[in-house]
Amino acid sequence: MKMPRLKGAWSRGSILPFSRSMQRLEMYADVSFAPQAGRSAQGIIAMYGGCPVQWESSRQSCCALSTAEAELYSYVEASTMAEGLKGKIQGCSADV
Repeated sequence: MKMPRLKGAWSRGSILPFSRSMQRLEMYADVSFAPQAGRSAQGIIAMYGGCPVQWESSRQSCCALSTAEAELYSYVEASTMAEGLKGKIQGCSADV
């Protein structure tokens, strides 16, 4: 597949434009509940500007009693990851 050439792209120092609206941190989390008193499996991915920048796939650290509780643990883990990434991105002087 051939990429279309953008007029003036080389003079801006990039091939594809990266607008400020794309500089957004998005978190996605999913969990697979383990009903037999096991630890649920979770997956978390962080996207910045539409690109994956960090991800994790692991068992949860504690046993959840319901699907809703497992989802809540996953969202808390994703929020913690987002706060860490936000600090790293701001340290690179980017807008979040």
